[in-house]
Amino acid sequence: KAKRSRKERPPDAPLVVDGKGSEHPQLNIRKNISAQINRVNLKHMIDTGRLSLSHAIQSLRPAGPQRKKWKCDENPELASQLDGLLRFVVAWRKDLVPGW
Repeated sequence: KAKRSRKERPPDAPLVVDGKGSEHPQLNIRKNISAQINRVNLKHMIDTGRLSLSHAIQSLRPAGPQRKKWKCDENPELASQLDGLLRFVVAWRKDLVPGW
């Protein structure tokens, strides 16, 4: 089976911090895989510039569209997974934007 290549961000291309900055409107995370794999997938989307940090934060925030899509009010385990992803993305943004 051939290995699928992933689009890599050119070394001189900055991460997209603000704005939608996304050629792919989805976060590339799924409920039926582990939180660790979802974190790797989300990091890849941001690293390649296909998703901005602010768009990820908006989607993962409490009452955000990803939580509604996953029906987190009915499943605390999924809500906990999205809480972890949100903490990861917010910490990344704070590292890049001092005082945010």
